[in-house]
Amino acid sequence: MKLRYIIPTLIAVIAVLVGCSDNFEPSYLSDLRVSKSYMSIDEAGNPINITVTSASEWAFDAENIPSWLTVSPTSGSAGQTTVTFKADAMTDFRSAKLTIVSGTLIQEINIVQGKMATDTLTVTQAVEMVKAGTQPGGAVFVRGIVCKIDEISASYGNATYYLSDDGTYAPGNNLEIYRGAWLNGEKFTKGDEFDLGDIMVIKGNLVDYKGQPETPQGGCQVISIKKSLVKIISPVDAPVINAEGGKFEVKVAYKGIGLAPVVPEDVTWLRMTNMVLSTGTVTAVTPNPADTAVVTFYASPNEASTRDASIEFKCTDGTNSSKISLTVTQLGDITDATVATFLAASVGEAQYRLTGVVDSLYYYKGNVAGFYLRDYSGTTMAYNPTGLADVKVSDVVTVVGKRAEYKEVAQLSGGAVEKIISVVAVSLADFLAKEVSSDVYYLITGTIKEIANPTFGNVYLTDGTTEVYVFGCYPGWGATGDFRKGLFEKLGIKVGDKLSVIGVRGEHNGTQQMANGIYFSHESAE
Repeated sequence: MKLRYIIPTLIAVIAVLVGCSDNFEPSYLSDLRVSKSYMSIDEAGNPINITVTSASEWAFDAENIPSWLTVSPTSGSAGQTTVTFKADAMTDFRSAKLTIVSGTLIQEINIVQGKMATDTLTVTQAVEMVKAGTQPGGAVFVRGIVCKIDEISASYGNATYYLSDDGTYAPGNNLEIYRGAWLNGEKFTKGDEFDLGDIMVIKGNLVDYKGQPETPQGGCQVISIKKSLVKIISPVDAPVINAEGGKFEVKVAYKGIGLAPVVPEDVTWLRMTNMVLSTGTVTAVTPNPADTAVVTFYASPNEASTRDASIEFKCTDGTNSSKISLTVTQLGDITDATVATFLAASVGEAQYRLTGVVDSLYYYKGNVAGFYLRDYSGTTMAYNPTGLADVKVSDVVTVVGKRAEYKEVAQLSGGAVEKIISVVAVSLADFLAKEVSSDVYYLITGTIKEIANPTFGNVYLTDGTTEVYVFGCYPGWGATGDFRKGLFEKLGIKVGDKLSVIGVRGEHNGTQQMANGIYFSHESAE
């Protein structure tokens, strides 16, 4: 793919980015430097040396030095010091991450020993093996770039993430590391051990899980990691732009001598308009101080279907280079539809906007991967839309996406959450204490004491102490006219049943009530 847009003043920087060295980057902190931050000791354990250059006293964190590794010396004073590493002989493979501390500065060093498999696979090779069913029965080594992170769990000590060869996430064509272990099979303890763009070598078994190449739970560990020189700070999720277009900003942290945002040449609807670099570095206690840049992009109006573009952010330190990708989605011409209309539509690229109540969440391998949306006309599943993390059960959500199917079951995919009306569950007494409002929604639950109007679902709910009059319990969000009628008869709802309703705090002639009620669920008394 040709590159259309590169900051003119950074052309010289890009020239350095042609190749990507397999060596891990040396550190360029001004007051604490090491000549090498990645080292390999041979199987015999023969000694290797590095030079530590520091402006003040420094020392290794003794807790990070494994028993099989000898480090001498383990501390030093200002100036240059030669440090020697040696190990016992071994024929397998092992690794360690050491930490040097000097005041508030922290420097990490990666050390491996043994012979890594000479046929270390690319992600593409690993994926092709799995799809062809030719993967070996035992563990393999795979090298790739972290392109998507589902979770780094300090609670469970594992992580679920995806690797690719170019840092781009493409479902089904990446390698999923499912609940894998950290270095040397250890548990994750912090939750931020790695980032998007980091280069990893992992060791694990390869399996096919419903069309997704992955390493199974507990079947993978990180062998080595090369930290990316560039990281996207915000937005946290891939940006979704309305069809009208406009400006949006991306904040990037980088460690090197330049940052280059790159838009593909064939993406004519997106361009960079400005980039502001920070004047200083992050001074907090961190192993990776970095400069920051705020990059402004502009998207042209979109009168066609939804479109995507992948922006690359490249950085070099003069010896090594890193890049990270950010996918930008711009919504296209959108049809406002009921769920029933959406379900009746054909599978295709046309965009639909649906609004309804989140009936339940959809889980994939223990992680939330979508939700079921219900309006008065029906229910459908929205699969993995952007903005999913902010959605909870009972919320009123507007989501945009295309009509798709999975195993002949309709779903909305490739979408984005456009709006969320947060619905809060409260007791009957707390509901009555709320202020009258037409745009704040609550979920209440009580036993039906009396049905005042079965056609429209006007009922009195009680919890044994407090009573609330619900003026209207309609079949679902968006119901108007005759579509509001007949829910109780259809579902067989009667006095004594437990009913959950969503609505606003209303008042009529001085009488407190829930207005514009929407059915959520019920339990029969029988």
